[in-house]
Amino acid sequence: MHGLFGLPQELLDRIIELSLLVERLPPSFIPDSTTGCGRTAYTATQHFDSRSSAQEYIMYEDPAPEISNAAPLSLTSRRLRNTTRDAIARILASPDGLVFKLDLILVNEREVWPTWICVPALARKVRRVDVTLRIFGADAAVVQGALYTNHRQQTLNPLSVTDGHSSSLVWRFYYLLEHFLRQGLVSTPVTNNAPNSGLVVDCIDIHVIQSDAAEDLAKGVQYDSWIRARQQRPYMRREQPLYPESDELKKAVICTVPMRASWLAQFLRSNLIVLLSMGHSAALYGMILHKRIGQFRFLVDGQPFGAEESVHPGKILKKLNYTNPSETMGHLPVSERLDAFREWKQQAMQMRIERGWDVQETTTPNNSSH
Repeated sequence: MHGLFGLPQELLDRIIELSLLVERLPPSFIPDSTTGCGRTAYTATQHFDSRSSAQEYIMYEDPAPEISNAAPLSLTSRRLRNTTRDAIARILASPDGLVFKLDLILVNEREVWPTWICVPALARKVRRVDVTLRIFGADAAVVQGALYTNHRQQTLNPLSVTDGHSSSLVWRFYYLLEHFLRQGLVSTPVTNNAPNSGLVVDCIDIHVIQSDAAEDLAKGVQYDSWIRARQQRPYMRREQPLYPESDELKKAVICTVPMRASWLAQFLRSNLIVLLSMGHSAALYGMILHKRIGQFRFLVDGQPFGAEESVHPGKILKKLNYTNPSETMGHLPVSERLDAFREWKQQAMQMRIERGWDVQETTTPNNSSH
């Protein structure tokens, strides 16, 4: 340690900064079986708005690693802790600010494997979270053309709409996001209330990586056809193959096409906008997104995705003007919905202004629901 502090201060500062910014290697492959793969699902006992059924598909690292790069440096000695604290302050004051990096793998279109790649230091406010989203494998049951063998043994297609509004895959990603916003960077769900541990993020970048194999198999197939075939056909019976008519054959073939990166980006983006629109069933889940996240950006293979790269919750928020209680806040009694919506909107807009996300109150009444 004496040798380290014998270095010129400028060199020492640079070494500490590089130590804080070091990145772990993301998982390079997915084993055929999750048994003994170093991943496990945890059951959180603390209540969240997320659908509880989603948590069994989130596979955390086991044992959980130390997330923050600053933690081991701060525990070494008082002098090194002070030097580390100063380096963190410089990172926070830099143009890029504090950036977290997360690797997500969608395994066989069902499980989600999160791995924190770089967390310089824990904080309540983060400039950006860079999410790399990779697709490994396809849903074997869908590809084989049969999702269950009888009525008592079902394996639902995670892309099918099971509650009339959203697919189960949506809630697996939302589960991670909500826990991140409410509990901060935990590698496993905590079981106790942790006040003031949640995060506020200026921007979440979601970069979906293309699989060459999926790209080749999906040539000539459009997203609308693919997602419609998947969602309208949540299961097939082996004893009743859907091949008699040409349209059913076409639908069955499209169903077996694995997910492309652009399709996953479109799927997540469109469902995100539904949640942010604060409709009857979405309001409970969209509230925290408006208050805690400045904007989302989607990329596919490094290129901006869609006509508008960014999804700005603030732009959606200021246009919302629900006048029918059946259209919003469906988790509340009917008599309370409109007042609760108006109060929540005012609070959310003020909070976004205070956080520098530049949301202004609309001056033109909008009688539409979106």
